[in-house]
Amino acid sequence: MKVEDCPGLTITVMVDGVDLPEYAGDIEDDEEPTERKRYVEVVPGSRFAVSMQLDRNFKYHKDAIEASVFLDGKNIVMRCPRLKDRVIGERTIIDKTRSFQRGEYVKQRFQFAALSTSISTILSEKLRR
Repeated sequence: MKVEDCPGLTITVMVDGVDLPEYAGDIEDDEEPTERKRYVEVVPGSRFAVSMQLDRNFKYHKDAIEASVFLDGKNIVMRCPRLKDRVIGERTIIDKTRSFQRGEYVKQRFQFAALSTSISTILSEKLRR
C-alpha cells in the first residue's frame, strides 16, 4: 500500500517473498483521518512478513525511519536506515519478533492463524459500533 500522506513510502504484507493483493475496507465513523485499513486474503499457517520500501519521492530521506507494526496486540518496531545509506527501492523486511520465554530470548516468525468466527462474534461487533 502506498501511504497517501507520505509519498515515496510503500508498506506491504508478503508471503513467500510476494506482496499480497490488498483490498480496501469500509471507512468507519471512529477511524482517524491518518488511518488506512486494507485487507489481505491468507492461507492459515502461512508465514508472512511486513515490508517497508522507500523511493526517491520520499521527502525525509536524511532521517532514519521507524514504524510500528501491531500483531496480536503487540507492538513490533521496524527500523529503516536513512535512504542515503541504502539502495533506492531496497526493502526493509520484518518477519519475526523476539520474546523472553523460560529465561531466554527466542525468535518467533510471523504466521497467520486460522480465524474462528461465529454469529455471536459478528453480532457483538455490530453492537459495539
